[in-house]
Amino acid sequence: MSKKTGIAAILMAFGLLVSVGLYAKTQAARADGGASADASCISTNPCLGENNTSSGPGVKSSSSRGNGLIATTKATGSTSLNGRSALLGEDLQTASGAGLFNFGVSGTSTNGTGVMGSGAIGVMGSTPNATGGIGFLAKTLDNNNTGAILFEGLDYTSPVFSVDTNGGAQFGDTRPGYATGSVTVTAYAGNNTPMFAAKTGNGTIFQVLSGGAVEVPGSIFVNSIGSYGSSPVTFTSATTFNDGLQSYGLDATNNGVSSTQDGTFSGPNILASDASGVVWLYQGYSTTAGKYTIQMGDSGSIYARIFITTGASKVAQQTSAGTRVDTYAPQAAQPSLEDFGEAQLDGGVADIPLDPRFAAAMDTTTRYFVTLTPEGDCRGLYVARRDASGFIVRELQGGRSSIAFTYRIVAKPLGNDSPRLAPSALPYGFDHKVPPPAIRFPARSPRRAPQT
Repeated sequence: MSKKTGIAAILMAFGLLVSVGLYAKTQAARADGGASADASCISTNPCLGENNTSSGPGVKSSSSRGNGLIATTKATGSTSLNGRSALLGEDLQTASGAGLFNFGVSGTSTNGTGVMGSGAIGVMGSTPNATGGIGFLAKTLDNNNTGAILFEGLDYTSPVFSVDTNGGAQFGDTRPGYATGSVTVTAYAGNNTPMFAAKTGNGTIFQVLSGGAVEVPGSIFVNSIGSYGSSPVTFTSATTFNDGLQSYGLDATNNGVSSTQDGTFSGPNILASDASGVVWLYQGYSTTAGKYTIQMGDSGSIYARIFITTGASKVAQQTSAGTRVDTYAPQAAQPSLEDFGEAQLDGGVADIPLDPRFAAAMDTTTRYFVTLTPEGDCRGLYVARRDASGFIVRELQGGRSSIAFTYRIVAKPLGNDSPRLAPSALPYGFDHKVPPPAIRFPARSPRRAPQT
C-alpha cells in the first residue's frame, strides 16, 4: 500500500465514524424528546415540503400532551383579498364528479370539539360557486330523527339560538327571567318583494312582503294584511266584524270565512287547536305577577286564579232523559271547604273521623262547623267535641238511642286569605252598555300578479 493510499483510507474511516456518530447523536436526541432540525429560508416557496405519492398522509404530527401541530403567520393582511392563513387546507380535486366528499379542513374529537375558532370572526364559511355552493353546512349522525342539535349559538354558557335536525329553531334564552329571542328580516328592495316565505310540501302558505303586507295564497283566507296606520285590509269577501275584533272564523258548512254579502260576520273570533303532544290550547301570562294566570286545556278544563262574573254561575246538567238543564252554583260570603256524610249512633254516641284528604286541605288554625240531621226519633243531637282529626256526636239529655244521622262540615280552605264580601272591582269597560262600533272594510280589490 502506498503512503497516499493509506492516508486516504484513514480519512475515509474517520469520516465514516463522524457520520455514524452524528446519526447516533441525532437519534439519541430524538429518543430523549429533542426536536429535529429547523427548516428556515427566505423564499416565496415552502421551506419544507413533503410529498406522498401513495395513500398515506403527507405530514403527520402528534404530541402526547401538547398541541399536535402549530402553524402561525405574521402577514399584515389588511383586507380579505390579501389576508393569509396560519393553516391552509386545500382540496385540489377538480375532476368532474370527483372530490365531492373531500374536505379542505377536517377536525374530529372523541370527547372535545372537532373544530374551534376564535377571533374577530370565530369561523367563516364561503364558497366560490355562486350557483350551488354552500357557505356553511351542519350535519349530525342522528339516523333516528330524534331532533339532535344541528347548530347551537352560545352566549358564554347558555344557548341563545339552536336548530335541530327536525327543522325546529329556538331563539332566546329559555331560563326563567331571561328574554326570548326574535327574528328580523330585512330586504333592501322595493316593489313589495317577499322578505320571508313559509313553505310546505304544498307550496308557499304565506309570505311577508317588503312593503309590510302579509299574503296568504288561496281562495278562502285572508289575502293580505296592511301595515300600521290606515292601510287597507283585504279579504276574499267584504266582511264586517260587528264585535270590533279583527279576526276570522271557520264556517261549519264550507270550512271558510263565514259571512254574508252585507258583511255580517258569524264565525268564532278565535279558533284554537292543540298540536300532537300539546295539552294547552291557550295560556295567559302576566308580566306583573310574573306567572301564568289562566290556562285552557284540550280536555276542556280552565285553570285560573279566580273567576268573576256578573251573573249566577251555571252548569249545564245532564238529565236521565238525555237532555240538559241549567243549574246554579250557590254563593257564599267567604271561601269555604265542605264535606258531607252519614253515621250511626251507638248507645247515644258516635265518633266521626275526618277524611284525611279533607283534613289536609282545610285550615286547622280556625274552627270548622258541623250541622247534624237525625234520621230517627231521639231527644236531639249535639257535637260534644271536635278537633283536627274528627268530632264526637252525642244525644241530648243523656239519651242512648241508636239511630242514623247525616252531617255537613264547613271549613276554611288552607292558604286562602280572600276577604269576606270584599268590594267588587270589575275591569274598566267590562260592564259598559255601549256596543263597539262596527268595523267596515272596503270591497275586495284585484289581486296582484304572482311575483317572479
